[in-house]
Amino acid sequence: MNMQVQSVDKIQPEHLRVVDVLLTAISSGITLSCHITADVWKESNINIFNHPLLAKDIPSCDIWRWNQTKSRKTLTLPTHDLTITLHKLIPRKRRQDITQTVPNHKLWYCVLRYSTSKPSMYILWCERGHTQTRTESTEETNSEDEVNVQDYSFLAEFMEPTQASQLWPETHSPESHSPGTNSPK
Repeated sequence: MNMQVQSVDKIQPEHLRVVDVLLTAISSGITLSCHITADVWKESNINIFNHPLLAKDIPSCDIWRWNQTKSRKTLTLPTHDLTITLHKLIPRKRRQDITQTVPNHKLWYCVLRYSTSKPSMYILWCERGHTQTRTESTEETNSEDEVNVQDYSFLAEFMEPTQASQLWPETHSPESHSPGTNSPK
Protein backbone atom coordinates (compact mmCIF):
# COMPACT_ATOMS: atom_id res chain seq x y z
CA MET A 1 0.00 0.00 0.00
CA ASN A 2 1.42 3.38 -1.00
CA MET A 3 1.31 5.73 1.99
CA GLN A 4 3.02 8.79 3.32
CA VAL A 5 4.17 8.17 6.89
CA GLN A 6 5.85 10.74 9.13
CA SER A 7 7.71 10.30 12.40
CA VAL A 8 10.11 12.35 14.53
CA ASP A 9 12.66 9.51 14.40
CA LYS A 10 13.58 6.71 12.00
CA ILE A 11 10.77 4.46 10.82
CA GLN A 12 11.66 0.76 10.90
CA PRO A 13 10.39 -1.65 8.21
CA GLU A 14 8.38 -3.56 10.85
CA HIS A 15 6.49 -0.36 11.68
CA LEU A 16 5.56 0.18 8.03
CA ARG A 17 4.43 -3.46 7.83
CA VAL A 18 2.14 -2.95 10.83
CA VAL A 19 0.67 0.24 9.37
CA ASP A 20 0.02 -1.53 6.07
CA VAL A 21 -1.81 -4.37 7.85
CA LEU A 22 -3.86 -1.89 9.91
CA LEU A 23 -4.94 0.21 6.93
CA THR A 24 -5.87 -2.91 4.96
CA ALA A 25 -7.93 -4.23 7.91
CA ILE A 26 -9.74 -0.93 8.37
CA SER A 27 -10.54 -0.57 4.68
CA SER A 28 -11.83 -4.16 4.51
CA GLY A 29 -14.56 -3.34 7.02
CA ILE A 30 -13.50 -5.55 9.93
CA THR A 31 -16.08 -5.37 12.72
CA LEU A 32 -15.50 -4.35 16.31
CA SER A 33 -14.67 -7.06 18.83
CA CYS A 34 -16.62 -7.18 22.08
CA HIS A 35 -14.03 -8.97 24.19
CA ILE A 36 -10.55 -10.49 23.93
CA THR A 37 -10.22 -14.27 23.60
CA ALA A 38 -7.22 -16.61 23.37
CA ASP A 39 -7.68 -16.40 19.59
CA VAL A 40 -5.64 -13.22 19.91
CA TRP A 41 -2.62 -15.61 19.81
CA LYS A 42 -3.60 -16.87 16.36
CA GLU A 43 -1.16 -15.65 13.75
CA SER A 44 -2.53 -12.81 11.56
CA ASN A 45 -5.55 -12.39 13.84
CA ILE A 46 -6.84 -8.81 14.07
CA ASN A 47 -9.20 -7.51 16.77
CA ILE A 48 -10.57 -3.96 16.76
CA PHE A 49 -11.97 -2.35 19.91
CA ASN A 50 -13.59 0.97 20.69
CA HIS A 51 -11.94 1.20 24.11
CA PRO A 52 -8.32 1.15 25.33
CA LEU A 53 -6.73 -2.12 26.43
CA LEU A 54 -4.12 -2.99 29.04
CA ALA A 55 -1.48 -5.68 28.51
CA LYS A 56 -2.69 -7.45 31.68
CA ASP A 57 -6.16 -7.82 30.09
CA ILE A 58 -4.85 -9.72 27.06
CA PRO A 59 -5.09 -13.51 27.52
CA SER A 60 -1.77 -15.08 28.43
CA CYS A 61 -0.69 -18.27 30.20
CA ASP A 62 0.20 -19.56 33.66
CA ILE A 63 3.92 -19.31 32.94
CA TRP A 64 4.04 -16.09 30.88
CA ARG A 65 2.36 -12.73 30.41
CA TRP A 66 2.43 -10.07 27.71
CA ASN A 67 5.24 -7.56 28.13
CA GLN A 68 5.47 -4.27 26.26
CA THR A 69 8.92 -3.82 24.76
CA LYS A 70 10.61 -0.45 24.87
CA SER A 71 9.65 -0.10 21.24
CA ARG A 72 6.81 2.42 21.16
CA LYS A 73 6.37 4.34 17.95
CA THR A 74 4.07 7.20 17.01
CA LEU A 75 3.47 7.73 13.31
CA THR A 76 1.43 10.34 11.47
CA LEU A 77 -0.38 9.63 8.23
CA PRO A 78 -1.42 13.06 6.90
CA THR A 79 -3.26 11.60 3.90
CA HIS A 80 -5.52 9.67 6.30
CA ASP A 81 -5.78 12.41 9.00
CA LEU A 82 -4.51 9.76 11.36
CA THR A 83 -1.95 9.30 14.13
CA ILE A 84 -1.00 5.74 15.05
CA THR A 85 0.83 4.69 18.20
CA LEU A 86 2.37 1.21 17.98
CA HIS A 87 3.24 -0.91 21.00
CA LYS A 88 5.08 -4.20 20.50
CA LEU A 89 4.15 -6.95 22.99
CA ILE A 90 6.04 -10.20 23.51
CA PRO A 91 5.68 -13.03 26.06
CA ARG A 92 7.76 -12.81 29.23
CA LYS A 93 8.05 -15.33 32.07
CA ARG A 94 5.88 -14.48 35.06
CA ARG A 95 8.64 -15.52 37.50
CA GLN A 96 12.38 -16.04 37.21
CA ASP A 97 12.18 -19.61 38.56
CA ILE A 98 10.04 -20.84 35.65
CA THR A 99 12.08 -23.27 33.55
CA GLN A 100 9.68 -23.72 30.63
CA THR A 101 10.29 -21.66 27.54
CA VAL A 102 7.80 -19.01 26.49
CA PRO A 103 6.37 -18.97 22.97
CA ASN A 104 7.96 -16.76 20.34
CA HIS A 105 4.83 -14.66 19.74
CA LYS A 106 4.70 -11.04 18.66
CA LEU A 107 1.56 -8.99 19.22
CA TRP A 108 1.03 -5.37 18.22
CA TYR A 109 -1.27 -3.08 20.18
CA CYS A 110 -2.12 -0.07 18.05
CA VAL A 111 -3.99 3.09 18.94
CA LEU A 112 -5.45 4.95 15.98
CA ARG A 113 -6.47 8.56 16.59
CA TYR A 114 -8.11 10.56 13.83
CA SER A 115 -7.69 14.32 13.66
CA THR A 116 -11.34 14.50 12.59
CA SER A 117 -14.32 13.68 14.78
CA LYS A 118 -14.02 9.94 14.06
CA PRO A 119 -13.65 7.89 17.27
CA SER A 120 -10.30 6.33 18.14
CA MET A 121 -9.72 2.64 17.45
CA TYR A 122 -7.67 0.16 19.46
CA ILE A 123 -6.32 -2.76 17.51
CA LEU A 124 -4.53 -6.00 18.41
CA TRP A 125 -2.69 -7.73 15.58
CA CYS A 126 -0.82 -11.00 16.08
CA GLU A 127 2.14 -10.85 13.72
CA ARG A 128 3.65 -14.09 15.01
CA GLY A 129 1.65 -16.65 16.97
CA HIS A 130 -0.16 -19.97 16.81
CA THR A 131 -1.01 -21.07 13.32
CA GLN A 132 -4.30 -22.50 14.57
CA THR A 133 -6.60 -21.87 17.52
CA ARG A 134 -6.63 -24.17 20.51
CA THR A 135 -10.05 -25.54 19.52
CA GLU A 136 -8.70 -26.49 16.07
CA SER A 137 -5.85 -28.51 17.55
CA THR A 138 -5.80 -32.19 16.71
CA GLU A 139 -4.09 -35.15 18.30
CA GLU A 140 -1.48 -35.08 15.52
CA THR A 141 -0.53 -31.50 16.41
CA ASN A 142 1.56 -31.18 19.54
CA SER A 143 1.23 -28.33 21.98
CA GLU A 144 4.42 -26.56 23.00
CA ASP A 145 4.76 -28.72 26.13
CA GLU A 146 4.25 -32.14 24.48
CA VAL A 147 7.09 -34.33 23.28
CA ASN A 148 6.79 -36.38 20.11
CA VAL A 149 9.10 -39.41 20.01
CA GLN A 150 9.21 -39.18 16.19
CA ASP A 151 11.12 -35.91 16.52
CA TYR A 152 14.00 -37.87 18.04
CA SER A 153 14.30 -40.69 15.47
CA PHE A 154 17.67 -39.29 14.39
CA LEU A 155 19.08 -40.73 17.66
CA ALA A 156 18.40 -44.30 16.47
CA GLU A 157 21.88 -44.65 15.00
CA PHE A 158 23.36 -44.22 18.48
CA MET A 159 21.16 -46.92 20.05
CA GLU A 160 20.97 -50.68 20.14
CA PRO A 161 19.04 -51.77 17.01
CA THR A 162 16.36 -53.57 19.03
CA GLN A 163 15.69 -50.47 21.14
CA ALA A 164 15.51 -48.25 18.06
CA SER A 165 13.08 -50.62 16.35
CA GLN A 166 10.84 -50.58 19.43
CA LEU A 167 10.65 -46.78 19.39
CA TRP A 168 10.49 -46.34 15.59
CA PRO A 169 9.32 -49.69 14.11
CA GLU A 170 8.26 -48.20 10.77
CA THR A 171 11.70 -46.74 10.01
CA HIS A 172 14.25 -48.71 12.04
CA SER A 173 14.13 -52.49 11.85
CA PRO A 174 17.00 -54.40 13.49
CA GLU A 175 17.89 -55.96 10.09
CA SER A 176 18.35 -52.55 8.42
CA HIS A 177 20.65 -51.26 11.17
CA SER A 178 24.20 -50.98 9.86
CA PRO A 179 26.91 -52.37 12.15
CA GLY A 180 29.33 -50.02 13.86
CA THR A 181 26.93 -47.12 14.24
CA ASN A 182 26.14 -47.76 17.87
CA SER A 183 27.64 -45.48 20.43
CA PRO A 184 30.36 -47.12 22.54
CA LYS A 185 29.17 -48.86 25.66
